[in-house]
Amino acid sequence: AMAFNRRGLSSSDTREYDQTFSLAYAISRGNLAVGGALRLFNRYFLIDSPGYEYESDYLPSVDVGVLYRAWRSSDGPHDLSIGMALQNYTSDHAFALTFEGSESRGKATLPLYLRTGFRYVLDWSSAAGSPPLRFVVTAERREIYNPTGEYRPVVSNDDDFGGIGLELTLYRRLSLRTGWINEHGARLHNRLGLGIDLSSDGEFLPGEVGLDYALIRVPENLDYESTDFVHSFGLRMSW
Repeated sequence: AMAFNRRGLSSSDTREYDQTFSLAYAISRGNLAVGGALRLFNRYFLIDSPGYEYESDYLPSVDVGVLYRAWRSSDGPHDLSIGMALQNYTSDHAFALTFEGSESRGKATLPLYLRTGFRYVLDWSSAAGSPPLRFVVTAERREIYNPTGEYRPVVSNDDDFGGIGLELTLYRRLSLRTGWINEHGARLHNRLGLGIDLSSDGEFLPGEVGLDYALIRVPENLDYESTDFVHSFGLRMSW
């Protein structure tokens, strides 16, 4: 999977970009699935100040997780799973900060998260005579486990939070998504997303290929009402 984030800031002179490349593998046995991912993360931005520039290395990190299907209805459509994942297990990496022609270097790291949650699926397409419609509800709790006071300039949005997400998939091709997270002083922030599945049952593509887009409002900080957004674009490929 590949993700590219463009932060649309209220100042047109400020630009910020994130790139993430992921390679993941999972295996399932019965109701239990275990998986992991290797990810490379990079950030580059310019601030509305002459000569100010920040760029991080491509930071390798590892995610590991487990998903257990706790219940499934006898007729098939209803499915409830619970899961846990450790995200961004990594070490410190270098970053470069340039200001008015002078460059300084330091160490940066990604925030280490423990994520727990559940997923409920209602798949009408699995029942005879039903339209190809799938509805998913997810909820999670994310906690940060970095040492207190550790300097983390790579990702600034590193608070604990709780969140809920909704996804409606039509004809196995188009997914409409929305969600809310509770962070930064218990404020609720909404996110919107769209997914398009390009797979064609093996006729033209070897596996499943999808495109994703998300619109994320940058959380308010210090009681300042933000009008900034992150535009996130992604490409998924699975075999």
